[in-house]
Amino acid sequence: MAFPGAGVDLPVWGEAFLVVTAVLSIVFALVRLLRNRRRDRRR
Repeated sequence: MAFPGAGVDLPVWGEAFLVVTAVLSIVFALVRLLRNRRRDRRR
């Protein structure tokens, strides 16, 4: 995986950390959208 501005020799834990952070941010956004939709439906 190549990220702009990141060194080519990126440690494995570094890649894992970036991947986990990206996944968590996406999941958090999806959960937020789902909660907002549920609230709108109840109203």
